[in-house]
Amino acid sequence: MGSEAEFYERYINGLLQQLVEKIDRVREVAGRSLQTFFKFSAHKTCDFADKDQLITLFMAEQSVKKDKGAYATMAADQGIAYLPWRSADFVFKQVQRFFGSKTYQKSILRGLVTCSGGLTESTMKASQKSLFEYLSKMNGKPEEKRAFVRILIKIFEESQKNDLFTIPLMKTIETLLGSDYLSDPELVPEMLEIHAMCVVECNKCKAIAKLVAGVGVFANMLNYQDQALCTKALRSLLFLLYNVYPKVRQLAAEKLYTILLVLEDYSMLIPDSNEEMYDSAIEMLSETDWAQPVKAL
Repeated sequence: MGSEAEFYERYINGLLQQLVEKIDRVREVAGRSLQTFFKFSAHKTCDFADKDQLITLFMAEQSVKKDKGAYATMAADQGIAYLPWRSADFVFKQVQRFFGSKTYQKSILRGLVTCSGGLTESTMKASQKSLFEYLSKMNGKPEEKRAFVRILIKIFEESQKNDLFTIPLMKTIETLLGSDYLSDPELVPEMLEIHAMCVVECNKCKAIAKLVAGVGVFANMLNYQDQALCTKALRSLLFLLYNVYPKVRQLAAEKLYTILLVLEDYSMLIPDSNEEMYDSAIEMLSETDWAQPVKAL
């Protein structure tokens, strides 16, 4: 049986997760619910994590313009200020201040990663922008980045084989790796854990979206200057070169081909940087018709 403070923290965690998810209507209902709680009930409760900061956010007043229509009217009828919770840009900007909260961080990140499979491109871009801005503040602070990645790993562990979370989470990881925000060599142990979980997800998988995300994760891991990680990621990518789905094979070949072209030092992938082996790999990847049946490859 938890304490009273833990009860309210669980309640707020649930609503904060919904506040940053991909469906506009869900965000709106979650935002208004939190506004109602902090205006009418929070002052009667015990102290709980970040209570004052949350009150500042959800008790904010914003002038209501006439063109806000039914949503502003509904908020006014409930006795709360109108805040544009349907706007992904507004929501992620407001909630970003709690990304580092030990109490609410995991719930917020769980909601954020689902936006990688968002219903609209604007929602996806808004969630990514907020994550990039948050991570940019950690430049030169590998321990803070490690703590952030550990939260992603925890979410991954809790969601294994649950495609609702694992597919957008893998897409999020692919995006973060591709953006260079998590390129610190100190993060290699965490990347090895993520690799292992992605392998489990891709094993005997029939979901093309998940396999495509796996290709992206494995390909971006080849940019690390760590032999163990590069070897594991390369093996996973080569395995997907012979996947049953042509789309997955073609993408794996394209990603590996691009990586080999742009890497200045490919010794992690080609033994002794052998130029003949490199040329053969480039030729094989570019000239093979990866859309043909697997048995013909």
